[in-house]
Amino acid sequence: MADALQEHIYLDLAKHEPHPVHEPRLRAVAGIWAEEVDRIIGIMFRYTKQARQRPWSASVREEAIYELAKLTFWVSDLVVKKKLEERPIPELDPHSELVRASSTTSLERVESTARVLADNIWIKKYDHWHRRTNKIIATENTGGRLRRERLYDPTKERQFTQENHYSPSFSNKYWADATGTITVYSRNVDGGIQALPKPFARWGYESYLYPQWLEAYLSRIESDAKKSYDKLLKTIPLSQDERQRWVTFLIAQSIRTPSFIEELLPGLKKIIETRHLAYPTHPEYLVRAFASLFQSDKFYAYAYRSITAREWVILRAAEGASFIKPDRSAVRDGGEEDNSWTLLYPLSPTKCFLVGPDPTTYPTPVVPRSCDLNREDTDSLNEILADNARKEVITLPSSDRPALRHLLTRFLGDKILRRDWTKQNAKPYWGKLRAE
Repeated sequence: MADALQEHIYLDLAKHEPHPVHEPRLRAVAGIWAEEVDRIIGIMFRYTKQARQRPWSASVREEAIYELAKLTFWVSDLVVKKKLEERPIPELDPHSELVRASSTTSLERVESTARVLADNIWIKKYDHWHRRTNKIIATENTGGRLRRERLYDPTKERQFTQENHYSPSFSNKYWADATGTITVYSRNVDGGIQALPKPFARWGYESYLYPQWLEAYLSRIESDAKKSYDKLLKTIPLSQDERQRWVTFLIAQSIRTPSFIEELLPGLKKIIETRHLAYPTHPEYLVRAFASLFQSDKFYAYAYRSITAREWVILRAAEGASFIKPDRSAVRDGGEEDNSWTLLYPLSPTKCFLVGPDPTTYPTPVVPRSCDLNREDTDSLNEILADNARKEVITLPSSDRPALRHLLTRFLGDKILRRDWTKQNAKPYWGKLRAE
């Protein structure tokens, strides 16, 4: 069940019943209705797949995710309106709603709604995207013959990138001085930290971290998001397309790092072994399974809704202080159970992008709200960033001070040393795959 969708439905119900005493009941009802909306969308996908087998280009994925998010929220509004016409809010009961959701009448309504959505909305959009990315065009010097336009095919990319950046160079540049140098802090063998200068373009990458098609796809996401990144730094309103590209960038930054891959691969291996799946558990094949996340529309739609349903804030560092940048680009902090998580992405030494934990307001502000932090809050945020780093963080060379080194020793050096001693990590694997 998508937490963002449940929160959206709950806020809709809360407008009619603002008394806090009813909050647990309404949240439970919102969760049941959110599951019903998810079933509608899932069946809509099934009908679409049955009707249209042909794939579209990866270049329309971001637009499709955005359109799916809009459609999902629109359907949820219709579901709430229909159900409130049948039963007023004081009569809503989670147990009764659960029983109704499994009734024959309700299941038939879900099936019928999904078919209508597929026939009248989603299949039409599918055909539109397919036509746009698979044009038949006339060219010069062909004697009037028509040929299919050459589309970008990530599986046939000839250029091979050995060094795969998980932290885009254009974002690292904000932590560089006039000579293009950043300061890289890493854990020392004694549990302390060491600081080394390095060119900003030579940080935040691993060799053979991704397959080549994924490198090309991520490069395109970075290019699309660069304008949004600059506008957020300058507090300039984003267009709808720019908001969409920025959310896609955040999703990619959340799952493309070595930290995420290291944490994911042991879990994939365990699932394959316990369920006796016919899939190899060699790390090379697990990496291929990880890469499939970037092809999952369902994952992207869930992540997209989660980010857009929360408030966006630009945090500004205290005067004379600065934010660090960890090698886990987008840092998620907070709890899943109570849906109180936040997402942090340092934009520059003086600005950090925050998602949540509060729900967004409607209509959505044209620019994120700004918040000035004091020195204590700036240090607390840096502690969170350092504590989520895998091995390294970077700063402006001018920010290298004893207070910062002390903070990093506690939350980067000692922490990683203790973790290495007490927990045997799965061996990371990213290497040149035998077959692209």
